[in-house]
Amino acid sequence: MMVLIEVPHNKSGTLSKNNLRLVDINKIAFTLGTSVCNALPAFHAFTGCDDHTASFARKAELTPFKPLEKSKKFQEAFSRMGGSETLSHETIEEEYVCEIYGNRKLSSVNKARFEIFLDCYKPKSNQSLFGGIKNFEASRIPP
Repeated sequence: MMVLIEVPHNKSGTLSKNNLRLVDINKIAFTLGTSVCNALPAFHAFTGCDDHTASFARKAELTPFKPLEKSKKFQEAFSRMGGSETLSHETIEEEYVCEIYGNRKLSSVNKARFEIFLDCYKPKSNQSLFGGIKNFEASRIPP
């Protein structure tokens, strides 16, 4: 349904257990605004927010969407994504990922991953310096 918002004047139907429900895509697009609608295809590709293929570990669909909806800077970055073959050196996408994981003050994904690692595994006291490392599970660090 996310991609249909890009296409004007559509009504989308969903069929479930013999019940047909029409969703007014125009109304949703009007509510979201042009800037958010233009950013949705790249946002969907970046986050992988399908039911089974989410790119961001342990994050629901709305968690990545809220920062996009609130920030014009993120909307513009996702609108430009895929517009050219060269990559920009801007770190707006990294700032976005940091915000999803709750590290708004950071702008580097590597620094955010390190902070998450420290939160999970730093010792609670000086007596157990290596206690958290014994049960280290690398899969808990976000990609």
